[in-house]
Amino acid sequence: MCVIETSHIAVHVWTEDKPSLIQLDVYSCGEIDLEKVMEHINIWEPTKIEYKFLDREKGLTEIQ
Repeated sequence: MCVIETSHIAVHVWTEDKPSLIQLDVYSCGEIDLEKVMEHINIWEPTKIEYKFLDREKGLTEIQ
């Protein structure tokens, strides 16, 4: 986990290898540059990426 000002980034990993999974949570009070985040994720050469943006101020409603 990495604290970034009033936000944080956390990586969750599981030991099972079929399927191998990680979950990356990026919490921010500001705008997130999706392309920049994907640049860092693509280093791991994932076979599938799913993501969603949630509005924390409005009951974790999905946005975008």
